[in-house]
Amino acid sequence: MLALFPVLNTLLHTLPEALPEIIDALPPSTTTLSARAQRAIQKTYSDDTDAGILFDALRVYYATAAASIGRCIAPDCDVAAGSGAESLLQLWPQRRAKRLLQENCSRALDTISGDTEPRDLFRDFYQQLFPRDVRHANGEFYTPGWLIELVLDRADYRGESVALLDPACGSGGFLIHAARRLRNRRDLLSVISGFDTNPLAVLSARVNLLYALGPDAKNTATPPKVYLHDCVLDDNTFGRFPVIAGNPPWVLWDNLDATYSRNHEQAWRSYGLFNLTSREAQLGGGKKDLSMLVTYAAADKYLADGGRLVFILNQSIIHSRSGSGFRTFKLGADGPPLAAVHFDDLSATSPFDVRVRAAVLSIDKGRHTVYPVPYTVWTKTGDTLHPVEKLAQPRGGICGPWQITDEAQKEDPRNTPVPDAPVTPDYTARTGAFSGGANGVFWVSIIENRGGTALVHNLHSCSKHGIDQLTAEVESELLFPLLRWGGVSRWHAEPRGHILFVQEAETRKPIPEMFMQTSFPLAYRYLKHFETALRNRKSAIIRRMMQRTAFYTMFGIGPYTLSRWKVVWRRMDKEITAAVAGPADICGVEKPVIPQETLVFIACGDACEAHYLCALLNSPQATERILSISAPGGKSFGTAGSIAHLRLARFDHSNPTHLAIAELSEKAHVSESFRRIARQQIAEIVQRHMFTV
Repeated sequence: MLALFPVLNTLLHTLPEALPEIIDALPPSTTTLSARAQRAIQKTYSDDTDAGILFDALRVYYATAAASIGRCIAPDCDVAAGSGAESLLQLWPQRRAKRLLQENCSRALDTISGDTEPRDLFRDFYQQLFPRDVRHANGEFYTPGWLIELVLDRADYRGESVALLDPACGSGGFLIHAARRLRNRRDLLSVISGFDTNPLAVLSARVNLLYALGPDAKNTATPPKVYLHDCVLDDNTFGRFPVIAGNPPWVLWDNLDATYSRNHEQAWRSYGLFNLTSREAQLGGGKKDLSMLVTYAAADKYLADGGRLVFILNQSIIHSRSGSGFRTFKLGADGPPLAAVHFDDLSATSPFDVRVRAAVLSIDKGRHTVYPVPYTVWTKTGDTLHPVEKLAQPRGGICGPWQITDEAQKEDPRNTPVPDAPVTPDYTARTGAFSGGANGVFWVSIIENRGGTALVHNLHSCSKHGIDQLTAEVESELLFPLLRWGGVSRWHAEPRGHILFVQEAETRKPIPEMFMQTSFPLAYRYLKHFETALRNRKSAIIRRMMQRTAFYTMFGIGPYTLSRWKVVWRRMDKEITAAVAGPADICGVEKPVIPQETLVFIACGDACEAHYLCALLNSPQATERILSISAPGGKSFGTAGSIAHLRLARFDHSNPTHLAIAELSEKAHVSESFRRIARQQIAEIVQRHMFTV
C-alpha cells in the first residue's frame, strides 16, 4: 500500500495559490491568537497579512481538504454535518485553486490499494499546515502510537464491542487505535465516540473513522459518532461510557482566554480543584492545568459507575501544590470517589515534541483510592519499552505530594505514611525575587562606577517580551549583586550581573513613588522609561500589587531577601545542588546577593549555619527524598514547599557533628578536588547520626 501521508502533503502545493483566493473571500477576523502564535503564523506565511486572517484562511483550506477526502471515501455521507466546519466550507467560492485541491484529494485516494488499516490520515498534513507554536498554544500534542496502545492496555480495551469515549479526541488517534482492536470493524460506528471543541478535529476524526471502515464506507450514510462538544460546559446528551481514554488538552489556567476561564471557574470550584489559599496560589500553587478539570468532568458526567478512565496527564498532578485538589480523588464535596489504580511515569521516554513530563493515570469510578498505588517507571531504548515497578503514596496527608518507593520497601515499617498532622519545620525556604516577566528592566550590568551613582545598561534580552536596551545613570545604593540560575551549582554560587532593587524588604512593598522621585531621581527616571512595559506585565499577583503600590513592584521580597548569608539551590533541576552565597562587592560596598525567582534559598544567621545547611542539602539522602515526592527537572522539583519534607534540624553551634559537616561544606567550596570526598563523608555522617533528611 502506498502511504497516504506523503500524497496528502502534496496538497500543500496548492496552498500558495489558494491562500489569496480564500483571504479575498473572508470577513474581518475575530480570532484571538497569542503573540507567540501570531509570530509563528506570520513567519511561516506572510509578515504583511494579519495573523488572524491567515489563521482563518488555513482553517478553511484544511476543512476543504478534509471534507473532500471524506466525500471520496464515503460519497453518501455528509461528513461535515454538525461538525461545526460547515460555515468554514461555505467561505471559499468555487474557484481555480479550490477545484485543484479537490481534484488532488481525489487523486490522492486513487493511489490507495485495498489495504485500509486504520490510521490518522491528516497528522502530518495538519502539522505542516499549522506551525508548532499555534498547535501548542491550543494544547494540541499528537500522541505517538505506542503510547496510545499503552493507554488502551491500561483501560483493558480488548476488542469486544464495548463503548469507548475520547472526550478531547483531536483528529482521532485513540479512536483509530481502538477501531483496530475491534473484532468486527463495522462496530466502530456504534461503540466508538469522540468529542472535541475544534471543528477541524471533529471533521478529521470522522474522516479517519470512515477510512477505518474500508470498503463498507462506500455504503455509509451516517457520520461516525464524533461531535462538536465541550465535555466540561455542555450537558451530557450521549449517555455514560464504561471506558474513557485520551490525552486531554494541556493548557495552564493563566494561558486560557479570559472568557473561557470565567465560564469554567465554577466547574473548577465545584470539583474542589480550587482549594488553595490566596497566598499558596501566589506562590505557584495556582498553576492549574486544564487537563485536571477535563479529567474530573469526564469522570463525573460521562464515565459509568464502575467504569475506567485512562488519561495522559502532566506528572505535576502528583507532586505540585496546584494538584492538591486533584489528589483528593473525589468528585466534589458530595460526589462519588475515584480510585487511582495505576500510574505510569513516562518522564524518560519523551513522547512529545516538547519537553514535558508525561504520565498515564488510570482511574476507576465509585471506589476509594487504596495506597500505595502501583507506579511504573518507563524507559525507552529504540522502540523497546522497559518497565520498573515501584509504589506511590502521599506524604503529609491525603492531598500531599506522592512519594515514590521501591516495591521491596512496601512492608518496611519505616515507610509508613506521614501522619496528616502538620509538622512545623525548623527552616523556611524562600523563592527569589520575581519581576513578573520584567527581568530585562531590573537586571542590569554596571559599566562605570561614578561614586554614589553608576552607569548601567539593562540586560534587555532576559525578558521574553520586547524590552529596548537603555544606558542610564542610577544611584548605586539601589544596585545589588544578582544571583541567577546558571550561576549556581553544587558548592559554588557566583553572581552574574546586578539587580536594581527598589523594594523595601521590611514592608515587602516597593519604595513609594514620592520618595523615589526625591531621593532616587535617576533610578526613577530609568524606571519611568519602561513604565508601559512594567504596567503590561501579565502576572496576576504583580498586577494586583501594582494597583495598591507602584508600577515597579516585585514579588517574593521580604526581610529574608537581604540576609547576608544564604544557602541557595536551583528549582527545576535534576537533583539538589546547593551552595552558600555570601555578600559581594558592589561599587566598593559589600552587599547581600539577591537570587532570582528560579532559585530557592534559606536565610541564615552566619556563614557556619549556611554551610551546615548546604552540606545537608547536598547529601545524597536529601536528593533521594526530594526525588521521591517530585519529578526531576519538573516545575515542582526543589521548590520552597518541597524542602519542608526534609525537616532539617536547627543548627546548633555547640553540636560537634553540625560543626563537622559545616566544615566539610566550607572546604568543598574552596577546593574542587575535595568535593566528591566531602559529599561521601557528609552522606556517612547523615546516615550515622540519622539526620531527618
